Amino acid sequence: MTIAFPELETLTFEEAEPGIGILRIDRPDRMNSQTVAMFHEFLAAGRALRDSGLRALIVTGSGERAFCAGFDLDEIGVITEMGVREFLRFQETATGGIQAIRHLPFPVIAAVHGPATGGGMALALACDIRLAAPTLKMSAAFVKVGLSFGELG
Repeated sequence: MTIAFPELETLTFEEAEPGIGILRIDRPDRMNSQTVAMFHEFLAAGRALRDSGLRALIVTGSGERAFCAGFDLDEIGVITEMGVREFLRFQETATGGIQAIRHLPFPVIAAVHGPATGGGMALALACDIRLAAPTLKMSAAFVKVGLSFGELG
């Protein structure tokens, strides 16, 4: 099966076997943390996969350290400099990206290892099935300081 998949920087896709795809968060040096660009890529990946004919998709993180450590705090400046309208558009993009994966018409399985925090936890929860390694640590740490944990819809 040939899937017209977009070129991505923070995610990779491979077909493990016919009908089974693997979507990897590919930032192991940053514990697969999310970026503004990554949310756009989740949306593009979801659109490409929607009518692909896959029977199942596995979502996981690259490397051994983490599934997804949430939003990359090195990019927090990008968010803090946004005006209200720009931030709302960003939030719609982030939510739309995760929802594009959530609403795929076949089972989506999160293979979760290491930290799955904030938006990483939201991504794991958006999947239909979660398979957890003994190293899994889910966290919504920002809730402790009165902020959203990045539930992303």
